[in-house]
Amino acid sequence: MRPKLSRESERQRDLFLRDLSKMVPKSHPLRLLSDRINWDELEGKFLPLYSPNNGRPGISIRTLIGLQLLKYIENESDEKAVKRLSENAPWQYFCGKRYYECKKCCDATTLVKFRQKIGEEGLNILLAETVRIGKSEKIFKSKDLDKIHVDTTVQEKNITYPHDVKHLVKVHGKLLKALLKKKISVKQTYRFIMKKHYRWYFKWSKCNRYKVANGYKRKMCTNLGRLVRDVKRRISGDDVLEAYFSEILRLCEHFILQARSKCENSEKLYSPHEQHVQCIAKGKVNKKYEYGNKVSFVTTDRTNFIVGCASHQGRPHDSKTLRSAVQSVERITGILPSGCCAVDLGYRGHEIRRKELFVIHPRLTKLKPFQRKLVRRRSKSESVISFVKRRCRMGVNYLKGIVGDSVNALSAACAYNAKLIMRVLEARAVQS
Repeated sequence: MRPKLSRESERQRDLFLRDLSKMVPKSHPLRLLSDRINWDELEGKFLPLYSPNNGRPGISIRTLIGLQLLKYIENESDEKAVKRLSENAPWQYFCGKRYYECKKCCDATTLVKFRQKIGEEGLNILLAETVRIGKSEKIFKSKDLDKIHVDTTVQEKNITYPHDVKHLVKVHGKLLKALLKKKISVKQTYRFIMKKHYRWYFKWSKCNRYKVANGYKRKMCTNLGRLVRDVKRRISGDDVLEAYFSEILRLCEHFILQARSKCENSEKLYSPHEQHVQCIAKGKVNKKYEYGNKVSFVTTDRTNFIVGCASHQGRPHDSKTLRSAVQSVERITGILPSGCCAVDLGYRGHEIRRKELFVIHPRLTKLKPFQRKLVRRRSKSESVISFVKRRCRMGVNYLKGIVGDSVNALSAACAYNAKLIMRVLEARAVQS
């Protein structure tokens, strides 16, 4: 059911409760940021996502929005963010509380459901709000959108290092759980044999005896294949069971082919539960490959303010991601960049015409002096990406699915902009 709006939940002042407006200093960064966010407009945009007359009233939308922002600003998990909210007066002021309350306002899973409810569109609204505040506080101007930097990075997914033998054990365990749930008996489960072969495979691999180790891998493929065929025979003719087991059986057959090297690189799966994850070559000594998806960031030239963010699926070349990155600026700011865009050499071969946007990189000749300066300052976007990965929870993506990739990247961009705004507002408050 729809929660009450912040202006509707105001009540008479309480004599025995501590007022947060008196506890939190006026120069506190979170208070300065909170006073500039248009909470009523955000609540009005998210209110239609709730049922009007079904169930109990939900938690305040402002509380959930504030908690989502604070989680990424302070680089905390859902559980720790909810716990810190019950102990931190500035956090409670930012989330719209009027009095200090030393108790949990919600469960950690409430944040998960809220992210699923607002999705990618809701995070675009939050990023647009941070851009509006940055423009109104004159951190950057509209004309700064004529000089932008675009760069792409890899957002790693929270998966273990992909190994074919490890995948065989995982899907085998999932298949046994499904058989136990549906109470289907098979001739042999291979539960202990698979574990034994898995253990001996890694033991022989450490001794560099790969021929012996690969023999155990072949036995694991054979045993899993026998189990799959046995399950198919026992559920044949039952449409309900066939629909229930179709996905897990498909995964088992796919990982068997992948372990036998009969699967093309474009069809490889790197995780049973995150099947959209791709292997992206980084080409650096410390980390040759990264497993996740590509994310593009668009920043302003002078102030390094993020004005665009786009998440890409698959393994597109950087030149193929430029158009969607530029379109994200129009979606967030309402202005389509038409000036100069500085990129690195990986974007050569892009499909954007010079009349739409002048894309410049270091190898171009006959550039004007201000364009040369723009190219030299392009490396500043690398520091933005490094900060977002280290301090704003984009180093490892813990959110599930394709939507989780977009939500995590946009939330990190919102947190970066919020930190930049708070730093500027705090410096102005100190000077005044």
